[in-house]
Amino acid sequence: MSASGRRTVVTVIATALVVALVTACGAFGRTEGRGPVSLAGRGVDVIEGDTLLLTVPSCYGNPELTSLTQDDQAVTVEIVTTVGDQPDCADGLRVELDEPLGNRRVIDATSGEALRITAR
Repeated sequence: MSASGRRTVVTVIATALVVALVTACGAFGRTEGRGPVSLAGRGVDVIEGDTLLLTVPSCYGNPELTSLTQDDQAVTVEIVTTVGDQPDCADGLRVELDEPLGNRRVIDATSGEALRITAR
């Protein structure tokens, strides 16, 4: 095989590898997808006693509450959203409770962690 033929083969293989990596990793590191998202480390504002304002790590991701469990000890929430590659952006989501939060904890169902209540 001539030198130019070897260069062509190497170029084709290199191009195929780049395409495979971009496809596997998303468009240059972009990890966009819709699914449950962890709220671990985030704060919760309590508005009007029976309404929570959650900070969701998505940017115009159309977050939605997919699970809400309430008992005497805790309120557990699961949020599904579309996550992109904009870490400095967040969505807010209001969650209406059956009764005021009081002394109950707010638990993120995805991580299992209690969220920090920043205002009551």
